[in-house]
Amino acid sequence: MAERAIWVIGPIAWDTVLYISKLPSSGGFLHAREHQERPGGQAFNVASGIVGAGLPIRLVGALGDDIYAEKLRDAITKESLSVEFIQNLQLPTPHVTILVDDSGERTMVGMEKGLLGDLDIEDLPVQAGDIVVWPFWNDAFLPLFERIREICFLVLGSNALKSDRELSGDILVISNDEIDDQKTLDRALSHFTKIYITDGAHGSKMISKNNNLREAGRIIPIVDTTGAGDAFLTGVVTGQYLGFSEKDILELAATWASLTVQKAHSSPAAWSEVKTFLKLDQVNG
Repeated sequence: MAERAIWVIGPIAWDTVLYISKLPSSGGFLHAREHQERPGGQAFNVASGIVGAGLPIRLVGALGDDIYAEKLRDAITKESLSVEFIQNLQLPTPHVTILVDDSGERTMVGMEKGLLGDLDIEDLPVQAGDIVVWPFWNDAFLPLFERIREICFLVLGSNALKSDRELSGDILVISNDEIDDQKTLDRALSHFTKIYITDGAHGSKMISKNNNLREAGRIIPIVDTTGAGDAFLTGVVTGQYLGFSEKDILELAATWASLTVQKAHSSPAAWSEVKTFLKLDQVNG
């Protein structure tokens, strides 16, 4: 039997990041203390984290026909990811400006139209037993979702609760900001086996019909929160693939996020760093 794969489907973008003391007031001006150009987008970030653990990853996304597409293809290859399932469109590549203030909080401004609605994924060669991850949901994914929902392990991320359809799957990973009220959470729990919720400094939790777990927030120096949610999702998927318990998955996800926000980058911290911090020497990869 072929080894089961992890498919990560979603945004790939180029990030222009400005580190500033605070957001300028209307009509104001300030100098950034640091400026970075770097690869990003939720799918790229999650895939780059998972591949570091030595797991069989398939990154699926779209790029345009400009200089940013070339930079992102180089970045994908540098991360030991394949471009086999990266589609090339005659459109601008997604480009995001990110303002990170002294608290580490980021404000994001999209500079180009997203390409998820133009992504053709219905015929992806997904196999029974594969884990399929959508870090950011778009209803354009529904044809593939319907085809594989009974045969694959499905993980959905942000924006899934805003779908026009009542989506269902194995795991939902969202931030606490996406939950309007208890009714929203109860409805989500009726459609997903497990829900992992991250809430920044307030910690994180896992909720299922049979279990409720909480991971306390950590007092850490925060440099850049850009990749926090993606790192948390990376931990959930990696732990699930490796057969970790629900408690250990939550700890892994929270640790990955906390290590990530202490550095100035979009992608999750290296697996080797996470593994060393948690003393997971018995885990291969």
